[in-house]
Amino acid sequence: MAETSIEWTDATWNPVAGCTVLTAGCTNCYAMRMAARLDAMGQAKYKGLTRRSGGRFVWTGKIRLDAKSLDTPKAWSRPRKVFVNSMSDLFHDDVPAKFIARVWATMKQTPRHTYQILTKRPDRMAEVLSGSQFEILPNVGLGTSVEDGRVLSESGAILFYLARGTRLLPDDPWDEAQVLRWMFFEQYGHEPYVAVNRYILRYAPEAERARLIGRVPDNHVRGQQALAVLEQHLAGADWLAAGRYTIADIALYAYTHVAHEGGFDLEPYPAVRAWLARVRSQPRHIPITQG
Repeated sequence: MAETSIEWTDATWNPVAGCTVLTAGCTNCYAMRMAARLDAMGQAKYKGLTRRSGGRFVWTGKIRLDAKSLDTPKAWSRPRKVFVNSMSDLFHDDVPAKFIARVWATMKQTPRHTYQILTKRPDRMAEVLSGSQFEILPNVGLGTSVEDGRVLSESGAILFYLARGTRLLPDDPWDEAQVLRWMFFEQYGHEPYVAVNRYILRYAPEAERARLIGRVPDNHVRGQQALAVLEQHLAGADWLAAGRYTIADIALYAYTHVAHEGGFDLEPYPAVRAWLARVRSQPRHIPITQG
């Protein structure tokens, strides 16, 4: 179990670990990255559940049942909202119905908690829960993700799509164009230098780092130029576009606030630092370390 910053729950409970990529919606699953991180930290529960594929980690398809954790919620005296299996899918084909029944029993025995179960396998969920040993529990909510087969790639495009009809994307054509201008700047004048140096210096495997390290000095110069562009604009404005917080700020905050991890010192950019603080103060802001 772990306390969590996920805004719609209080804690996570993982009697099962590991999964299999099932649909396009699984491509950027946060749990794959987290499992790889926990494996690297020496947590035996997550050992061998992911493998590196290109520049990212993916599930190996191995499933690990953690019977020792089944009684964990019984020790929580305070009522909690509990996300069940944030690191797996309880209704994965390789999770035996008998084990799911044991999870069900724990939830039944702890009615003070509210359990949240999400699955990408609604057909198996329906099949398993039709068994006589699974009664309807008023403290258990079931949900599934629904996809229509369409896949949208590129973070900027995703931000633009999700922001439609919200204050994060202005209706005025000129203001909207200004938002897009800064988002294009992020993609072509900022990310290739600030983010790439961060990857090379902090996350690249040793062999890849040795191959790419020669790019760091030039990237550093270009990255400083990008930060200077931001500094010049923000010295006279609180936000990047439209006079308010928009997806332009979200897009550029991402790698700017961790620029130090790529060797960039933000001390010479006071307006940038003040802007970063304003972004952090926005309602429901979640730090990258807790996402």
